[in-house]
Amino acid sequence: MPHYALRVIDAPADVVLVHGAYHGSWCWELLRPELESLVAAFHPVARLVFLAAFVPRPGVSANEQRRAESIDRRPPPSIAEWTDLGRNVWTIGPNTARELFFHDVAPDVAERAIDRLRAQAYDVFDEPSPLDRWPAVPASSVVCRDDRSVNPDWSRTAARSRLGAEPVDLDGGHSPYLTRPAELAAVLSTLAQGRRP
Repeated sequence: MPHYALRVIDAPADVVLVHGAYHGSWCWELLRPELESLVAAFHPVARLVFLAAFVPRPGVSANEQRRAESIDRRPPPSIAEWTDLGRNVWTIGPNTARELFFHDVAPDVAERAIDRLRAQAYDVFDEPSPLDRWPAVPASSVVCRDDRSVNPDWSRTAARSRLGAEPVDLDGGHSPYLTRPAELAAVLSTLAQGRRP
């Protein structure tokens, strides 16, 4: 499941951001059916861009991939703060969130981000990816060199093997949209124009 994925549809102004775990999937409930009618398999898409992303393998669940690949083969967080709310819905505690998602984010910005995190339904990780194959459009993957949430080495391998894309490395951790937004915007703009940063 991507942390943030950028889809550029037809024109540079058409951009869809898709959040990842804990970041509030509930907010798209009403919008989701409308967005799905723009899905890349049915409409022209200029480029798919995955940012610090878990790039799924079509037809396979995230948990199956985790068991078979080295997605998570990094040191576990030093403080494990997860709370089971029942029905396989979990929250992540502030110290674990800071370590995994926001370790290089300015403290005041990290606090605001942590306050906005939502519970995550884990059943989705057992559901196979609904894709049977990736759309035949160019794809890019931006890998954060110091990502503590998604293994950067795995991300580079997934970009090459699944997307046929040479990864673009970006300094810092999992949340460059909070630590280096101008640099990230320049990278995304360049990729949207079909060029390599």
